[in-house]
Amino acid sequence: MVSPLELNGSLTLSNINSIFNSNNLNVSLKGDLNNNGNYIYGTNTTTFNGGFQSVTGTSVTNFFNLDVLPVNSLTVNNNFAVNRNLTIDQGNLVLGSDKVTLLGDLINNGSYTDNNSGSGISLSGTSQQHVTGSGAFGRLELNNVSGAIVNSDISLHNDLVLTLGILDINKNQLTLSQNSIIGGAPFDVTKMIKSDGVISNLGVLKFFTPSPQSFVFPVGVTGKYTPASFTILASEAVGSIGVNPVNNKHSSITDPANALNYYWQIKSSGITGFYGNILLQYKPEDVQGVESDYVAAKLLLPGNYWDRATPGPSTDNVDEASHRITFIDFGSNNLTGDYTAGNDASFPAEVPTYRSVKDGNWSDLTTWTPVGSSPPCPAGGPNGANVIIDNIVTADIINIFALSTTINNRLIIDPPIFNHNSELSMVMELFI
Repeated sequence: MVSPLELNGSLTLSNINSIFNSNNLNVSLKGDLNNNGNYIYGTNTTTFNGGFQSVTGTSVTNFFNLDVLPVNSLTVNNNFAVNRNLTIDQGNLVLGSDKVTLLGDLINNGSYTDNNSGSGISLSGTSQQHVTGSGAFGRLELNNVSGAIVNSDISLHNDLVLTLGILDINKNQLTLSQNSIIGGAPFDVTKMIKSDGVISNLGVLKFFTPSPQSFVFPVGVTGKYTPASFTILASEAVGSIGVNPVNNKHSSITDPANALNYYWQIKSSGITGFYGNILLQYKPEDVQGVESDYVAAKLLLPGNYWDRATPGPSTDNVDEASHRITFIDFGSNNLTGDYTAGNDASFPAEVPTYRSVKDGNWSDLTTWTPVGSSPPCPAGGPNGANVIIDNIVTADIINIFALSTTINNRLIIDPPIFNHNSELSMVMELFI
């Protein structure tokens, strides 16, 4: 080839002596590729942009860059490799029982399907790979010691397999279907799903059928593997459970020197009649104070009350030897909340709520009035509390941590004021 090829029909390499050399120039096909010879891709991009298309033949057809752009679908009949990037712009890449070994990035705004048995797409590069796109994902394997980073919310309809490396979802949500499993165990700090460790992250979401089952969310943050294990004994409906690890103390804890410097956000939807237990694994370095005094504690949301286990070696639901916290549910319809452990006295019986009564600074105590039975606003402002802003409030200190913030008017955050955390509900304005 001496110029790019745009073919309105099919390309056939008829036998083993048939050689097609792209000379590093791009090839686009509206028909099929039937390869019984040798397709030399060089450093080109091969694009399929027809209707119903297929890649067939007795030879394995590999690609440098592959752009899947059919109106309907592209069906393959062999395992193959993409040595740089795979882009699915539209349509469906039909893999069946075949696997794509991908050495570059994956951009999926269409879909790919497979039979979920050793098939799908395998991220097998040597440097960190990127995954992005709003499309539907089939089976996805990570087989790269340098890992992969997810740059958008993605949804898998088949399994996720962690063979090598860390899947970094950072702030995004990874959604797994009710038929998906996470393979590749045992997991550890070098082979897990990692997020940024802040409350604004979305974490991993998994749909569950009502049947009894066990599932491990192999999640963690940089340098920490902190899985959440669910044993479902019974449930009455299909629902979802999400887990997001937070690499910090809970904002409402009154004595952080005696509580775990880590917690898990768990969210559920559609869960009814849930019977089972949740096992959370923490790291010894996050223990503050005396670990043997810890009790399991959860703050179910929406709500303001901490539910704590009874202090005592056999009742506190904390296994200090293995650094695990257990939560048991009997017939629950809601698992949404924040889960952690600490000294019983470090958790307030009720998380206080404060409402603004005038325009002013966050740290100005006269800006706030307590709601209900909440005590007077503490020094520094309503940190660790539920906050309702009915006026124009300016953040004038760093490290503001609120459990929830409802903005009915305006919250202003100007530099160099930074490092804030809160669940936000905005009716009016947030100025940053």
